[in-house]
Amino acid sequence: MPKGMDKDTERRTPPSARGVSLLLLTVLLAAACGGASYSAGRRALEREQAARRELLLDVAEHIAHAQARGGRYLPDALLEALGGVVDSPQVAALRLETVDGEVLFDGGACEGAGESPFAPEGCRCARMLPKLGVHPVNGPAPAHGMRGRGWGPGGGQGGGPGWEPLPPGPYRLVMCLDTGEARAALAGVRARSGLLGAGVLLAGWMAAALWGAARRQRGLRERLALAEARAAHQERLAQLGAGLAHETKNPLAVVRGMAQALGGAPGVPDETRQRARTIVDEADRIVAQLDGLLLFARPQAPAPEPVRLAETVDGLLGLLRDEAAAQGVALESAVPADLRAAADPAQLRRALMNLMINALRAMPDGGTLRVEASAAGGRAALRVRDTGCGIAPEDLPRVGTPYFSRFPGGCGLGLALVRETAAAHGWRLEIAPAPGRGTVVSLEDLETARDG
Repeated sequence: MPKGMDKDTERRTPPSARGVSLLLLTVLLAAACGGASYSAGRRALEREQAARRELLLDVAEHIAHAQARGGRYLPDALLEALGGVVDSPQVAALRLETVDGEVLFDGGACEGAGESPFAPEGCRCARMLPKLGVHPVNGPAPAHGMRGRGWGPGGGQGGGPGWEPLPPGPYRLVMCLDTGEARAALAGVRARSGLLGAGVLLAGWMAAALWGAARRQRGLRERLALAEARAAHQERLAQLGAGLAHETKNPLAVVRGMAQALGGAPGVPDETRQRARTIVDEADRIVAQLDGLLLFARPQAPAPEPVRLAETVDGLLGLLRDEAAAQGVALESAVPADLRAAADPAQLRRALMNLMINALRAMPDGGTLRVEASAAGGRAALRVRDTGCGIAPEDLPRVGTPYFSRFPGGCGLGLALVRETAAAHGWRLEIAPAPGRGTVVSLEDLETARDG
């Protein structure tokens, strides 16, 4: 890693830029591999075609030499022999001529042929022959009386019937080769090179995918380790807070007892008695907050059992009746008498109490608090409705967060404990606020149950 670049700098590099760079590198590598393979295959084919071209020229030259001796040649034999060469599948045309343009043999069509061994019209090649018949190609002179190619009758060169004078040289042997087979082989090389490039591209893509997956997995492991460290830290803080809260309750109990004794002592002035009563109330409020903190820091696993919802709701509404009447709040219940749910009775009661208290606090000037319940398909739902101030949209994401509350004197632990209770039971907590018109808080997906 270059100087000045640390791991944080590397992490700040946009993942998309790294992905694009890796993709471009893979494409370039695939193109390079495919191009190199194609170039190597083409060169090999060119060498093969050049060797074949030289071999065919050698054959034609030997045939031409075989039909000439001593400045004379056999035209019919030359036509027959070179015609056989033209009839071969690899030769498209053949011409034997002098440099002055006099044609000794011309077979096939060689118009438009190029120099490339892969030209569609054919490959044109040529060879200069200074002389014809300069060396015997059939070994020693044949026996007397042999006619035709090489030696005339009587053992003399070119002296028999059919021999004609050779036009003066030098001569040019021009051959046009059929390139169909070479072009087919080149197409195969091109296809194999394309497959190789595609394979390299696929391998590069797979390597990039594996690298990305490994990198994401490493990031997930790092985040998991960080989350575990944070969770352990939070657990230590929770234990510390729970211990501190527990230890704080003891001196508060002493303070409350002394204030209560002072307020009830005979002969105490009314002002002192009132202050003692205030100390008792504040101590009770702090103890309630500490109890909520302890419950939040040390949640207990629920012990579900069949709970008659109507009895639980009616009992809680009875506890709140005097406070609701003082605020001008009407209490209503619409819970079926035979509806039961599987829940921890104490935790369900505490969750409903917190929801009802929040509803009362939202209606300081009066209103209606209604608790409803319904069941369908083996699942039940509890809803607490109020006609209070509602919840502002900007506050909704923070509702249920410990120590967030818009109520005077609130600590925000009530709804947080409701969330914990719902999560422990597998319920869903739904909050439907309507600013200025009230709020509906629902506990959904309670499992219905039967007694015993």
